[in-house]
Amino acid sequence: MTLRYFKLLILISLLIGIIILMLFSVVYLYIFAILNFVFIALLAFIKTRNKRSNSSLEQKKVVEDDLFISIHIPIYKEPVSTVLKTIQAAINQNYSNFEVLVIYNNTPDINYWKPVQNFCEQFSEQVKFLNFLNVKDYKAGALNKALPYIQPQTDLILTVDADYELSRNALKFVNSDFIHNKHNLIQYPQHYNNLDTDCPVNAEFNHYFEFYSKFAANESLSLPTGTLSAIDKKSLEKLGGWPTVSITEDAQLGIQLFENNFSAIYIDRVIGAGTAPNAPAEFIKQRERWIYGNFQNLIYLLKSKKLPLAIKAKLIPQLTCWFNFNFFSYLILLTSAISISFNLVTAASVLYIVPITIVSLLTSHLSKFYSFLQSTATFYLAVKAFLLHQGLAFQSSIYWLTYFIDTRLPFRRTSKVQSRFKPVYDSLYLIIPIQCIALIFIDHQLQLLGLSILCYSLLLTYGMYFFNIKLYKNSYNQLANTISINL
Repeated sequence: MTLRYFKLLILISLLIGIIILMLFSVVYLYIFAILNFVFIALLAFIKTRNKRSNSSLEQKKVVEDDLFISIHIPIYKEPVSTVLKTIQAAINQNYSNFEVLVIYNNTPDINYWKPVQNFCEQFSEQVKFLNFLNVKDYKAGALNKALPYIQPQTDLILTVDADYELSRNALKFVNSDFIHNKHNLIQYPQHYNNLDTDCPVNAEFNHYFEFYSKFAANESLSLPTGTLSAIDKKSLEKLGGWPTVSITEDAQLGIQLFENNFSAIYIDRVIGAGTAPNAPAEFIKQRERWIYGNFQNLIYLLKSKKLPLAIKAKLIPQLTCWFNFNFFSYLILLTSAISISFNLVTAASVLYIVPITIVSLLTSHLSKFYSFLQSTATFYLAVKAFLLHQGLAFQSSIYWLTYFIDTRLPFRRTSKVQSRFKPVYDSLYLIIPIQCIALIFIDHQLQLLGLSILCYSLLLTYGMYFFNIKLYKNSYNQLANTISINL
């Protein structure tokens, strides 16, 4: 038995133990339900208490060339045509003081990198081609290996994913924004050239920047998101390079910046666009990586002794944007249903436990819906983006638990190559048990509670349908659907 499966067995045993404990004492069930509600309510309060302001996000007049910027493009087995477009866009900058580092990692197949190397040699004065094999720590490890190759006069490092094409004036804006704002890191929004701007996929992606990043920018506590992140070279050197303890090294970098009294800000200025995954399975794979990596960072943040509680409270909403802790609510509902099914407790004894749990679920979802209302142009678009988000209920509620099985899961690459449409119904693993719980409550004369839970399951069901059908068959345009890339 491997260590990973041994940890899984321990986790299952622990959950069974919790269920048994609550089954034989309705008091424990009450306590757990109340603690769950307090925890969810506190998290919802933290996520919604800030006021969004654009005072720190003003786009001021662009100044002349000054800072030397090193553009870093990490690449792994990407289509050559895609990479060449990204490099060409980086070269064609309306700016003079910059270089481009093309960084291949763990890509032994010469067919991927040799044509790119030949292209880069045409611009040898401005472009450096690097090809690292046996790189540990994935993207962060490759970025760290590239640091010794940058020009000594470099002031800023701008990371760009291999499917992101910078706008012509991107470096002018980066230079100007750093001079005006005097921060250690600036994060720009991620836009997608294969998404319609008013589609729910784009709104679901964008709500992180429009809600969480903008709120955090008021306190200069915006966490970076990897691509289109510009950091002061001296600050990165003081941190010892890119952190490798998390598969979302970008957010980890932000936490370490704040531990060293540095600042980071989000500026709502589009300087480039990339490609979103256009298959449900790849979308889910990407989201699971964000959930797992950010939970790694959440544990790191909570353990940190360098940051005060007030700053931690402002970083937690950003780290938990893509996942929630509704698993505990589902566990309470399951325990209550089992208890009355086997006559371990009376139906009357859970009459107040279940409503508390339902209210905690409602609180969690309302806080998330509020973030969509604040970040989208119309109410209708907010509803559609929220439904899409609900279609990922299984991943957002459960997947963070994999951290307790393996604290160092490998990086899983997201493919963005257009492929045959295949629906994914992972959330049925959550929906079907919830519907069974609802039927148990109805059968034991708890019709109102049972119908409430049944309606909730139908919301999740429609979210899953919307995610698969309405979203991926109608939301994407045909501008760029042939890209495969690491994010």
